[in-house]
Amino acid sequence: MADWKQQLGVYGVYMEKGKIFSVLRKEEGPFQNKYDLPGGTLLENEMLVDALKRHMYRFDTEAETAAQLGSYDFLIGYGKAQIIHQIALVFQLKLYFAREKEIPLIFETPAEKPAEFVMLPLEKITEASATPLLNLIKTLYEDAR
Repeated sequence: MADWKQQLGVYGVYMEKGKIFSVLRKEEGPFQNKYDLPGGTLLENEMLVDALKRHMYRFDTEAETAAQLGSYDFLIGYGKAQIIHQIALVFQLKLYFAREKEIPLIFETPAEKPAEFVMLPLEKITEASATPLLNLIKTLYEDAR
């Protein structure tokens, strides 16, 4: 019998000129080396919008939610006998990249380097290169045109 795990996460969509804000997942798991939407899990007692802002802060941006796009779920096989039930709550974002930076004092540890992202053209999003969630968002965007 397969090991069933459920993952609930909040994700953001930001599009500009036919490109979508994407991250390359490097951690081990079913999405390793695949492009995905920015976001992730919630902390205990954390509101959805707050979790999304926390995840986006790593990219040195300020995020504002513009609309809730919906909830989607996927079954993903992983390893020999593991099934992941991914539940994704997706929001349209407005991003502000010119966040004011604080200047650290001499005795303070410098701030952590911002996480990397890419503005990925829609035509580069394929089943081989991206997660099921990012592929779904691409399809929804193309269908809406």
